Amino acid sequence: MPKLSKRFIDAAKPEAKRRFLWDDNLKGFGLLVLPSGRKSFVLQYRTLAGRSRRLTLGQYGALTPSEAKHMAADALAKIWKGEDPLAARHALRAAPTINDLMDRYLSDHVLVHNAKSTQAGVKSAIKSVIKPHLGTVKLSDISRRDIAELHAKLSKTPRQANRVLAVLSKAFNLAEVWGWRPEQSNPVRLIKRYRENERDRFLSDVELVRLGKTLDEAERIGLP
Repeated sequence: MPKLSKRFIDAAKPEAKRRFLWDDNLKGFGLLVLPSGRKSFVLQYRTLAGRSRRLTLGQYGALTPSEAKHMAADALAKIWKGEDPLAARHALRAAPTINDLMDRYLSDHVLVHNAKSTQAGVKSAIKSVIKPHLGTVKLSDISRRDIAELHAKLSKTPRQANRVLAVLSKAFNLAEVWGWRPEQSNPVRLIKRYRENERDRFLSDVELVRLGKTLDEAERIGLP
């Protein structure tokens, strides 16, 4: 068997079918050569349960032979400890994102428990801020720093910034209930809300009529 050096890999020619070239020093470490000419480093291994796995480490060119070999050695060390790198990779890809959390939060909580007016505000915060900024991030990767940076970006609109924090806080609490995050891991905790300016509110026509009737009664019969 060859040693997977740069010279050897450069000289490897594609054939009609894909083929594997295995390294003579590190067992299971190899090179996959496709008919198209694309070359990728792979690691063939067995789990402690005896299952055969093939882990793609990366494409030749993006990885040097030395880098790929170090990655293979690190993966083998984990395998000897009982881990399964390929299963871990699949689990990471399947792990829920912020988009997944927001969708479930809306369907399972907001649309079930919140009033229509509240629903509108939550939907707006999710659609205009949370999903565009954090949507594709894995739920397990979100930290307090990520939330604090998003909150800071909204500092010129403190009311919106605080609403986003409130939505995220509730959603992360539910993520713990659903088993999507460890308990007591809410990244919104300890982030200070902005002070909001008071807004003037004017009475509607209906409220003005009610006020007028109340004042008339007060003049005629006195306040209760």
